[in-house]
Amino acid sequence: MKKKKSGGAMRKLCVAAILCMVFAAAAALSGCYSYEDVLRYLGGFDRPNDFAVSDGGVVFCLDNTTVDLQKRSSLENIEKVAWIDSNYVYIVCRDAGYDDNRVRIVFRADHALLKTERLFTFTSGMTYRFLDEDLLYYEFGEVAYTYRLSTGKTDTVEDTYPVRYAKEHNRYTVSRTANAHGEGEVRFFVSDNVTGEEKTVGRSDLLQTEQGKHLDGKRAFSPYTCCAHGEDVFLIAHSGDVSVVFQYDFSGEAVRYYSWIDDARFLGDTREFYFF
Repeated sequence: MKKKKSGGAMRKLCVAAILCMVFAAAAALSGCYSYEDVLRYLGGFDRPNDFAVSDGGVVFCLDNTTVDLQKRSSLENIEKVAWIDSNYVYIVCRDAGYDDNRVRIVFRADHALLKTERLFTFTSGMTYRFLDEDLLYYEFGEVAYTYRLSTGKTDTVEDTYPVRYAKEHNRYTVSRTANAHGEGEVRFFVSDNVTGEEKTVGRSDLLQTEQGKHLDGKRAFSPYTCCAHGEDVFLIAHSGDVSVVFQYDFSGEAVRYYSWIDDARFLGDTREFYFF
């Protein structure tokens, strides 16, 4: 009887040892591969900085430098970063002189926030956006407008104007596939605005790259958004609180690594990208 107990104890020890090895391996593949590990790995690749990212509010990151406008800017009543280009950041503030919060002021500042200039005051509800560094679209009441900063000209337009503008100024239109129940792979539709041809790109395409293969399984790695800019399409993935940017070749149906940016200091999950 004692031998049987000894043998049973030995089997339990073996099972426990195996389980420990399995858990240790799992930890090594996920939790032990830290945010710092992601930075070290990506630091070995080229990092073009011809783009910026904001949190949809008052924080933006350019060339891996994170700027909080509430702490760094002298402007008051800042509502959000509205656009970023290669030279300036465009900032929208509420005019505190109006209680209804519908009057807003557009400012332009250099990236270091050393020089700020007031550009335009407009009245709008919540719907406004820059379509490029020179063109603001906004709605007030039932009417939609555009304002061109370089000429000071205001035009009345249809509320479908932003969609038409995007198609006229970008070769491709991108949209996220429906994934209401969280089933299946998240993919993005990419449509050629000239030929009408449509293709999809997603996580499985990212895993064909060296960077995607390496990061997958070591740290959470998944596509976040897809952006059209001129003749280019960029697919952005998240890994360890870092945004990794890939470029999509529509004709060749291939994805290649492009760059990365450290936006880990952002609060919340919103990321808005601006390519120069």
